[in-house]
Amino acid sequence: MAVIMGKQGYVWTDVAASATSAAISINAWSIDAAADAIDVTVFGTGTAITAKSFDYGLKSATGTISGDYDPDCSHIDNIINMMADGTLYNIWLQLHAAASHYFTCGALVTGFTLSQAVADKTTFSMNVTVDGGLTWTNA
Repeated sequence: MAVIMGKQGYVWTDVAASATSAAISINAWSIDAAADAIDVTVFGTGTAITAKSFDYGLKSATGTISGDYDPDCSHIDNIINMMADGTLYNIWLQLHAAASHYFTCGALVTGFTLSQAVADKTTFSMNVTVDGGLTWTNA
């Protein structure tokens, strides 16, 4: 069985749908995708209803990206500046599990944390909400 090792993951960020910027320095990413379940149960016609019926509603996805803070990475500094002044930052993401296995999406950065401890490296974590669809490529 083939497996994809964590050492193959990376994230591209860009402010346009070109995803041409350099990858940001990360050590973890996750995506949580969901779809609404809409109750479409109707009254029976002379028989008792014994179970509800559901249909799919709208899809949504959120995620988390974390890594080491690189002061030379302009995308991370742009996100920090925009979160500090209260504006949302729209980004284009490619979340790679391997070179040819990745999610692509537009996203809003909805939260950002910068952390540092004594005698340790500075790290960041950001929360994203997918804006529109989430596409999986398995080439």
